Amino acid sequence: MGLVLYSILMFFGARGMPLRRAIWFCLLTAGLLTALGLGAMESDIVQGRIYAVLGTLALIFPITFTVALLSFGCGAAAKKLSTRLRRT
Repeated sequence: MGLVLYSILMFFGARGMPLRRAIWFCLLTAGLLTALGLGAMESDIVQGRIYAVLGTLALIFPITFTVALLSFGCGAAAKKLSTRLRRT
């Protein structure tokens, strides 16, 4: 699912989505992927290790947000590069 979301972000970057809207979209994507990561850690919540889960989520969310912004930036850079190559 993450690969699909990141490819969509790259597409929006290539389509010229403004950075303001992209940040919100990347936040939403990172939140969704963090929630999916929480589902994988369900057994820790049942056993009462909520602080371990929160600590892990505090690490997962910034990483997924950074990867989302980087993939959006790759799409935007690919668009700029392709327009420059077409002009030459």
